[in-house]
Amino acid sequence: RITLTANRPRIVGYDQELWTTRFDYASEDPADAMHAFATMRRWNMRVWRAATVDELHSRIGVHEERGDESFDRLMRMTAGHDLRHRRQVERILAVVT
Repeated sequence: RITLTANRPRIVGYDQELWTTRFDYASEDPADAMHAFATMRRWNMRVWRAATVDELHSRIGVHEERGDESFDRLMRMTAGHDLRHRRQVERILAVVT
């Protein structure tokens, strides 16, 4: 969202493993986690569908570690990240339900 609305915004990296432990994701109810994930994904999809072809390539964020990244690249990376997490939650749900 910030990449679509600001001029070359700074994108801050973070330690995913630290988030996992700090926010105790392992103790979350898998069904609640999947519901939250699906809700956030729907909101992201709404934003992505509204982006124009020009915005996909002309809107740039500046990642503090990777440098310039187009909205298209950020969108694709997020989509892959989402799919990986969705599969993780689905595997957990298959075991606990």
